Amino acid sequence: MMGVLGLGKHPLVEGEPGEFAIDEARGGVKVDLFWFDRMCAGSHFRSPVECPLRILSRGSAPVLLPWALAVLSLIAYRQTAPADLSAATWVRRLTMHMLHLLRHAKSSWKEDVSDRERRLSRRGRETARRVARHLPAAVGALDLVLCSSARRTRETLDLVLVEFAVRPRCVLEDELYAARQERLIHRLHRLAEEDVNVLLIGHNPGLHELALTLSDTSSPGFADLASGKFPTAARATFRVAERWSRLGRSRYALVEYVTAASLPADKT
Repeated sequence: MMGVLGLGKHPLVEGEPGEFAIDEARGGVKVDLFWFDRMCAGSHFRSPVECPLRILSRGSAPVLLPWALAVLSLIAYRQTAPADLSAATWVRRLTMHMLHLLRHAKSSWKEDVSDRERRLSRRGRETARRVARHLPAAVGALDLVLCSSARRTRETLDLVLVEFAVRPRCVLEDELYAARQERLIHRLHRLAEEDVNVLLIGHNPGLHELALTLSDTSSPGFADLASGKFPTAARATFRVAERWSRLGRSRYALVEYVTAASLPADKT
């Protein structure tokens, strides 16, 4: 038998002391002596035949972690986690995502073109540039941007990302054009788990519907979100504490609801 998972001073797997120690342990959580059968290749996965799990402790409160979840998490970490990513950070990434819903900036109705081909208006471009000056600090480094293929969303995308030090991976998708809530959720269900911090640029009424469906009604910004119309260039940010494939089965903390009008004035 071998102890394979721990926090703080406890080693992650059998090996040299501290070789795979999990850093950034929070709240006194610790996993104590977990045993499992050989389920992965590699020298650190060998031996035992049973999978009992002792009680975990979180401060003074005992917590029992389902052994199957712990096994799968550890296996997935060993198989998929980047070499420079700590196990603690990776485990948090399994269960915590950030989702940002951003409506395109104001578009123009002057040209005789199809709805899909409408451009941003001059005011819309100015607003998108103002959003861009605040967005990196508000949302952090993005793993993925999903964007409707409509012209006004593409132009919004290009303008709001200019202030990011590293441009995130961006995907334009026809299915997001004028998508309603159900189609948006269906698309988000297909996100890869490693895409932790995701921005979705789309349209109303779908984005507003989705934001209202996802939002915990006790969140500080919910009243404003519910009473407004999710205006152009508005953003709603959610902390999603479960896998993408389960999105919509719960309500989530509305971390921030920001409209263009509520952004801090630019310094002159």
